[in-house]
Amino acid sequence: MKTLLLAALLSIWPLSGLRRLLMLLLFPKLLIMTMERIERRGQMPYHMHINLELLEGPNVTGPEALAFDRLGQGPYTGVAEGRVLKYGGPSFGFTDFAYTTATWSKAACDGKIDLNLTPTCGRALGLGLNYRTSQMYIADAYSGLLVVVYGGGFATPIVTTAEGVPFGFPNSLDVEQMTRKVYFMDASSVYRIREIPVAVASNVAIGRLLEYDPRTRRVTVLMRGLSRAAGTAVSRDGSFV
Repeated sequence: MKTLLLAALLSIWPLSGLRRLLMLLLFPKLLIMTMERIERRGQMPYHMHINLELLEGPNVTGPEALAFDRLGQGPYTGVAEGRVLKYGGPSFGFTDFAYTTATWSKAACDGKIDLNLTPTCGRALGLGLNYRTSQMYIADAYSGLLVVVYGGGFATPIVTTAEGVPFGFPNSLDVEQMTRKVYFMDASSVYRIREIPVAVASNVAIGRLLEYDPRTRRVTVLMRGLSRAAGTAVSRDGSFV
C-alpha cells in the first residue's frame, strides 16, 4: 500500500530536495537503492537510473543524495541518522563510510530520525566526488560544506558561510571535474532542517547557488533570491550549472 501511494504522489509531485525530505519523513522505510549502471565512454564511469522500492532494513532510513566514485563503486548515500553509507554489492550491503559530525555515536544516532538530533548526528544532503583526488565533498544540513578523504571517516568542515551570511540549509552538490570547483545549494539562510514544513509553506525566496573553489578556498554566491532551492548539477563539459 505504501509503495502504491508513494508512486501516485511522485507522479503528480516531482521531488525537489525539500519535498524529498518531507516524503522520507512520511515514508521512513522507503529506501531507494535499486540502481542500473550504464557505462559511458570518456565520461563519468556510470549513468544512474533510480528506482524506488520497499526495503525493510533496520536502522537505515531516509536516504538522500547519491554518488559513485571514479571506479564506479557505490552508490554512496546519506541517511537520516547522519551517516554516509557505501554500497558494497549484494554480499556486503551498505556499510558506514563517513560521518559529518565529530559527535556522532551509535548510542545517540543509530536508527534515529529525530531532526532535533541533526547538530549531534549530522544530515548529509549532498554528495560529490573529486575523481582526481578521490575526496568526497558533503553538503550537510547543519554543518555546512565538508570534505572526507579517500577511505572515509570523519569529514573535515570547510566552510559554513558565504559573504558573511551563515548557511541555513545546505543541500545538493556536484563537482566540476576539470576545475575541481564544488557547486551546491543553500536552500535557506533563515530556516533550518528542523523547520522544513515552515520553509515549504512560506515559499520565501532566500535560497542561494554557491561555488566553492578548493584552490582559493573561497565561496562565491552565483545566484540568490531562489525559492525552494534544491538540486545542483554541472554539465559534462563544465560550461554551465
